[in-house]
Amino acid sequence: MNTKVVGSGFCFNAAARKFFAEYFDQKNFSFKKEMAIIKRRAEVNHDTTLTIGGLLAEYQKLASPTNRCMVAEEATYQWNHFVRDFCQSPESKFFKAKMKVAAILWQHCKQSKMSKKYTKELTNKYAAEIAQFKIKE
Repeated sequence: MNTKVVGSGFCFNAAARKFFAEYFDQKNFSFKKEMAIIKRRAEVNHDTTLTIGGLLAEYQKLASPTNRCMVAEEATYQWNHFVRDFCQSPESKFFKAKMKVAAILWQHCKQSKMSKKYTKELTNKYAAEIAQFKIKE
């Protein structure tokens, strides 16, 4: 629990998996995204005070179902998935400047209460706004 996350050689490997499996009393433990976010933040900030115990405490706060905060990295993941799904959709082939179209649709999606995932309905709902990017036939 007192092992430093930064500067000690700690990494998410088989030994760490075994430790976390015992800590969480799970037979098969998989590392969580929140853990990686916390570790990466400590590395970027050169935070040599963060211990495994601190990592666990922060993870449990982030992973709590009552925690409605979204870390910036999570928003980035949502955007990346949204763009990927839009670009792989059949609708995207009708647009030039696909990233601009995705950004317009994302802004509407992000500011709404709807799921933060691309759907064909977004393209239909905001057709007038993205019409300028349609490829002329």
